[in-house]
Amino acid sequence: MKKINDELSEWIKLYTRELYQWAVYKTSNKMLAEDLVQDTFLVAIEDFNKFDRKSHPKTWLMGILKNKIATHYRSIAQKTM
Repeated sequence: MKKINDELSEWIKLYTRELYQWAVYKTSNKMLAEDLVQDTFLVAIEDFNKFDRKSHPKTWLMGILKNKIATHYRSIAQKTM
């Protein structure tokens, strides 16, 4: 468990800034971007055992974030219908 925590802590240090910048770019909202990045890391923690290491960790995290952003915009679209 310690190894997993260490690895996830390293990912947070290495990739938070890039994930945040991407989320701000896609949403134009800094607070929303912070929430989406936090949600991304929560999913990464929950699904860490699903990460098969066939891709780079940043690629995996970016995929999670892109899904979070898409889900956010889908929920907005559904509310306006």
